[in-house]
Amino acid sequence: MMEYFKEMGSKFYSDKNLYFLFSVWLLTFFLGSWIGSYSLGFLTIYPNLIVGLFFIPLILLKFRSLLKVYKLFIFFLALFLVYSIFWIVKNGANYFALFELRSHIFYLNTFLIIITTYSSFIVKDVFKKALLSSIWMWFWFIVIIGFVEHFVDIHILNDFYSVSESLFIFGNPNDYILNCLIILFILFFIDNKLVKRFWEQVSLLILLFILSVYCLTRMSELILILLFFFILIKRIISKKQNDSLLDFEILKINNFVQFLKDKRYYILFFTISLGIISTNKLVIGKEKKVIDLSLYFKKEQSKLPSDIKVVETPVLLNNGSNIEKHQSVLIIGDQSLSIRLSLILNGLFLFKSNPVLGVGPGQFQVQNSLKNVPYDIGTNCSPHNYFIELISNYALLGISFLIYLFYLLFNLFKFKSETSYWLKLSFIMFFMVSILPSAFIYQPMNWLFMSLWILYSQIEINLKSVR
Repeated sequence: MMEYFKEMGSKFYSDKNLYFLFSVWLLTFFLGSWIGSYSLGFLTIYPNLIVGLFFIPLILLKFRSLLKVYKLFIFFLALFLVYSIFWIVKNGANYFALFELRSHIFYLNTFLIIITTYSSFIVKDVFKKALLSSIWMWFWFIVIIGFVEHFVDIHILNDFYSVSESLFIFGNPNDYILNCLIILFILFFIDNKLVKRFWEQVSLLILLFILSVYCLTRMSELILILLFFFILIKRIISKKQNDSLLDFEILKINNFVQFLKDKRYYILFFTISLGIISTNKLVIGKEKKVIDLSLYFKKEQSKLPSDIKVVETPVLLNNGSNIEKHQSVLIIGDQSLSIRLSLILNGLFLFKSNPVLGVGPGQFQVQNSLKNVPYDIGTNCSPHNYFIELISNYALLGISFLIYLFYLLFNLFKFKSETSYWLKLSFIMFFMVSILPSAFIYQPMNWLFMSLWILYSQIEINLKSVR
């Protein structure tokens, strides 16, 4: 009987059928977290989750044959899930705990589908084709929509936002830029053509930099500049000593013909042109008056003192007892940075208070909103930092998970190939961009990136081991 089901399963999950099913799942993954969802108690049913039901037999068939590295990652995700359930049963449910429990369910589901789908393809290039086409499609879709929002000053799914905030369906400029950046990081290690085209990489960075200026996300601007230097260093290292760095490949006849055939360059040219046009709109304005953008970007700092200001406030715990007074908001010339530093200090305080189990799933926000922390952060109660989010909420479990991830990263340093370089770089940049959104565990792009990063890191290690 078991052999019969395996035979039927192999026919149903043929490369052709699986290519279609996986492509649909990917597209609903990008859209399903925001569009077409239906709340059922604490659990939101996404279209992506419904499509994912078709992968359950595949997961059951392939689970035993998965690599130990994949099983260990699944074990960690399952521990987060079990601990969240245990904490809710013991301490009672609240919005943030249930929200994080739901995130762990989707995270585990995303990883299982990606890993077992890759394992099921007989021709692995078919998996990569479905992955590449879906991710490139989504990348251009959200980038172009972002420019259109600014150009026409209409913001999707939001009542009103200024021309400087590109939101699309994410509801937040930081989340919008976060998705653009993480998709770019994924493309760096899955698209072999992109990593060989220096000027296409630079063009994409310029594109996202323009969007970052619109969104007023200065941290993403810094990350993009840093990423440019890493790409430039890679470029210099890979060039032969007798070659000129200014030897533009695009000017070579064969490459120029190939350039004309590649439709993505036309999309890139169109989008950058749209960005330049809408940039002029931002600078000149409707009445053709020149606006001093330096004053516009410094509007927050103009209200702050130039020196460091320390405000001390007493903070009460739930039981009414005083905790030690601390310097609350450290204003160091940038309000956003000051708040993030205070959030980090609060996270370390919560970790020291609960060094074994942590404060619980999603409870960083709760403890900060109740002012059970020494540093005042106003209304910003979310961690804004992946490390702090993990160690404050989960303590030893979060630290163990981070050690496991960095162990996988350091394994890649043995290899000096193109893919390993981009895998290492994307991992580092991934953790840097985690400071952009209010929280990171619930982000669908977190689930997708880490699943693909672990998959491709093991593909790279296995290929090198065989050689």
